[in-house]
Amino acid sequence: MTSTGHVYVTDTGSKQVTLVDPRTGEAKAADTGINAPNGIGLSPDHSILYVSDYGGTNVWAFKVNGDGTLTDKKPLMTMKAPADKPAVAGGDGLTVDLTAGCTSPRRWGFRSSKLRGNSSA
Repeated sequence: MTSTGHVYVTDTGSKQVTLVDPRTGEAKAADTGINAPNGIGLSPDHSILYVSDYGGTNVWAFKVNGDGTLTDKKPLMTMKAPADKPAVAGGDGLTVDLTAGCTSPRRWGFRSSKLRGNSSA
C-alpha cells in the first residue's frame, strides 16, 4: 500500500498487476504483460513499485504516479536462471529494505540488488 492508500496486487494467472483505488474500491489492471508477476514491493519513498516475474528472469520497476497509475516500466534486475531453463528464474516473492535493497528469492537461491528509492532507479 502506498502512502496515498493505493493497493497493488499481483495476479499471476492473469499476468497482471492490479491497482485497487482506496476511495472507490475499484480494481483495475495497472500493468499487463509480465509472464507471471509474483513478488511485489515499494521503494521506501513509495515512488517505485518493484515486481518479480516467476515465469521470467526480471524484476521490473515502475514509476508510481500520484493517482496510483504505473508508468516507465523497466527491467531493473536480471535473476539468474538454471542452464536447463534459461528463460525462467522463478522469482518467488520480493522484499525491499529501508535502504532500497531489493531481494527476490528464486528456486535457485536469492538475487539481491542495491536499488535507489527514487524514480531514477
